[in-house]
Amino acid sequence: MGLIFLPLKIYWRVRLLFLTDIILFMVFVIFLLWRDGKFKLLALLSCAILGLLAVYGTSTAIRHSAKPGLEKLSKAADGFIEFVSTGKIKTAPGTAEFGRLGSLTKRMSHIWVFNAVDNKSPDPVPYWRGKTYRPLFTSFIPRVIYPDKPEERSGGGFGRRYGFLDQHQAKTSLNLPWVTEMLANFGPLGVVLGMGLAGMFLGFLDRLFNRAWMTDLEFTVGLTLIYPLVYPESNFSAMAGSMLTLFIALFLYFWVGSLVMSRAGLWLKRRGSSPPPENPELP
Repeated sequence: MGLIFLPLKIYWRVRLLFLTDIILFMVFVIFLLWRDGKFKLLALLSCAILGLLAVYGTSTAIRHSAKPGLEKLSKAADGFIEFVSTGKIKTAPGTAEFGRLGSLTKRMSHIWVFNAVDNKSPDPVPYWRGKTYRPLFTSFIPRVIYPDKPEERSGGGFGRRYGFLDQHQAKTSLNLPWVTEMLANFGPLGVVLGMGLAGMFLGFLDRLFNRAWMTDLEFTVGLTLIYPLVYPESNFSAMAGSMLTLFIALFLYFWVGSLVMSRAGLWLKRRGSSPPPENPELP
């Protein structure tokens, strides 16, 4: 099933010019190829990532200026050709213009949002005092068990609180990176202490799920769990809150699956090794 839905998902992302998801998926595959020593495929995939990074600024500029599909891809190609020839990215009227790597740098660095929060904290915007971390206490509980579980709305609240979004944009959210979240909640001291705690947390996960002697299945499951944390662009509870639930689900899936497969193999082996029934004696 994955071989069917994965190409469709990639096509849908390309169709909408959501290149970040595609790049992150390619990096995930690179980790798998590195473990298997398939360096030729790794080099090919790395070149593809560099190609996507080259058109990233153009895709961001024209993402909302054309209908999804061939029209959008055609405009992206035209914009990239213009970028190569003139060094400028053609943007929609009324939008800000960036340098050659401006949009990519803005997406990856998070410095601009950190600076904006720092300028407004704690006056006129007071610190949150840990409010965005509260969903961690309930995020691991399935909604089937806890139907009234609070929804994760920190991104939208953050955008409206600091003026990145209009107050009426209730369904729109803005990514709240980990370090910026520490600043918005506890100030500069929270950033220093929080980065230390985040480093210890990531080190613990690395020791637990990224060991050299792990089997291929264990490595793939561990990478699935910890890989989303390689790019901490959203608030901590949104990214790490479901890790325990996902770990339990994957463990039960493969544990139960291995038991079923082993029982089925044992049953087939017994069926194949049992002697054929004797023919009744003729009178």
